[in-house]
Amino acid sequence: MGRIVSFIILLLRTWNKPAARNVLEAAIVLMLNDRARHQILGRTATSARARGQQAAPQFVQGLDGLLQDIQLTEFVEIATVRKRQVIRLGAKAPPTDNAPTVDVERVQETLKALEVIGEDQALAELEGIVHERYALVP
Repeated sequence: MGRIVSFIILLLRTWNKPAARNVLEAAIVLMLNDRARHQILGRTATSARARGQQAAPQFVQGLDGLLQDIQLTEFVEIATVRKRQVIRLGAKAPPTDNAPTVDVERVQETLKALEVIGEDQALAELEGIVHERYALVP
């Protein structure tokens, strides 16, 4: 199982709730980018949310294809709710009990960072922090 798939399953299992696709993408970026995650954790929720609503960029090219692939394995379920793509843990998602400690810590920090910047504008907020783009290669 690839690293990003492991991150997605660990995130969804830890979160214990469905995630909007844009929020999941922001979480993946935060999992991959220690600098951005730590920069956000050093801010307050008020200062982070003061930027306002912006158009969300695409940071993870190939995410839609990856999500479709892992939906076929039943690791995730994908549905459209109120015109938003929502991803939840699937019936055959592998256990994460033995996930590396560093990944578990990254997930915890990622979830805290999302609280600081707000889930709905996470991708737009990351645009000012993250200059890298990630391409998932099949």
